[in-house]
Amino acid sequence: MAERERAVDLFWEKGFGASIDDVVASTGASRHSLYGMFRSKRELYLHALERYWADRQTDMFLPLKRRGAGLRAIRATFDSVLQFASTHPDARGCLVCDAAVEVAPHDPEVQVKVHEIFGQLTALFRAALERAVELGELKGQQDLDALAAYLTTVFQSLAFMYRSGYSHEALAQHVKVAFRVLLRPTGLSSGGRGILGQLLGGPIEVVLFGDEVEAGHGGAPVILLLRAA
Repeated sequence: MAERERAVDLFWEKGFGASIDDVVASTGASRHSLYGMFRSKRELYLHALERYWADRQTDMFLPLKRRGAGLRAIRATFDSVLQFASTHPDARGCLVCDAAVEVAPHDPEVQVKVHEIFGQLTALFRAALERAVELGELKGQQDLDALAAYLTTVFQSLAFMYRSGYSHEALAQHVKVAFRVLLRPTGLSSGGRGILGQLLGGPIEVVLFGDEVEAGHGGAPVILLLRAA
C-alpha cells in the first residue's frame, strides 16, 4: 500500500513522464513486484489517478460529501484548496488536471477516467447546490447543472494557476469572483441587475442593431449593445 501511495506522489510531482526507474527508486519496490501488480506504467498511472481522487474525497472535497452540504460546504471546499496551495510551496497542482492536459488527449482510457472523475466532482457540486436552494441560500430558478459545471471549471483553473506559480492572493481573488457569479443573477433581461448590470452601474437594456439572424442561415450582422437603462 505504501508503495502505491508513493507512486501517486511521484506521478503527481513528475507527471506521466516519470519512468519505471523513477517509480522503483521512489517506492523501493523491485521491477518484478511492480509488474506483478501492474502490467505497465500506464496501468499504474491509471491506478494513481483513482487513488488520488479517492484521497481528495477524504480531505479537500470532504465538505461536499457531508450530509446537508450546501453553500457553506462549497465555500469550505474552495477554502481547503486555497489552504493546500498556501501550505504546499512545491506547486503540484492537481494530478487529474495534469492528466487532462498531458495524457488524456492521446490516451482514450485516461480521457475516460479524467471525464469520470470530473463528472463525479460536478455531481458533488450539483448536490450541494440543490441543498443550497432547499436552504434558501440560492434562488431556485438558477440552472444548477450549469453552475455545478462552472464550479468544476473554477477548481480546474485554480489548479492550473497554482501549478503555474500564481500568488495566493490571485487564487483567492479567483474564488471571490466565482462566488460573485454564483450568488448573483447573470441574466441579460431588460431591467436585470446581473453582473453586467453591476459593471454598467445599474439595470441593463439590450439593444439590437441589424436584421434578425436565423440559426444556420447567416444574414446581416447583428450588433448587441448593453447600456445602463
